[in-house]
Amino acid sequence: MRSTKRTKKYLLKLSNAETLMENYPIERASILAREKIVLPLLIIQHYAIRGIESKRFSEEHQEVYRKLISRTIYGVVNAGRNLA
Repeated sequence: MRSTKRTKKYLLKLSNAETLMENYPIERASILAREKIVLPLLIIQHYAIRGIESKRFSEEHQEVYRKLISRTIYGVVNAGRNLA
């Protein structure tokens, strides 16, 4: 069993809950909403990082990837601020 699944299993067992943050529905909803925004940004960021690391692209393309990375960082930070 992976450690994250094991951790979740024992957290639920210790808290007598069926879902994480069961007793905090507003905070849980906020986190779930944030994940919907952040996950696509992180996927785009990962793609851009891989594009830079591959060195298959011209310097011009790599500069576009660098800008894309910085923009996604701003997006992740703002998602954390706005939905906290």
